[in-house]
Amino acid sequence: MDRFGWIVLADIPDPEGRACENPHPAMILRGPDVNGDVWLVGISTNFTAPPGRLMLECPCNDTTGLTRPCVLKCWWVVRFQWTRIIKQLGIMPSSIALQAVEFAITAAEEARQRRVAQQGRGKDAASQ
Repeated sequence: MDRFGWIVLADIPDPEGRACENPHPAMILRGPDVNGDVWLVGISTNFTAPPGRLMLECPCNDTTGLTRPCVLKCWWVVRFQWTRIIKQLGIMPSSIALQAVEFAITAAEEARQRRVAQQGRGKDAASQ
């Protein structure tokens, strides 16, 4: 069963891959797959208004289960084991969930382009 748009509580690493002090809410982008993995986008209360690029404001209500102003940080995408999810909090409105997919793809493509550019600079420096 695809659980796209579910908001869950999980002990995901921070955007740099380091352990967080507390579990975070996250939205399921995809999954679980045959291995039991889901792709999650982190939700954070740490942001300034208006939200930055590739961030989406999340509604705080009974449907989402979110209780404080927060955003989806669409570059904070992690692969996570379904069985390690602590609980479901709610569900994201479909319009926001679908926009999160687009932003996550944009963030991944920009990261790929940065890696390619860095590799190119490394080759240029080595050839000089």
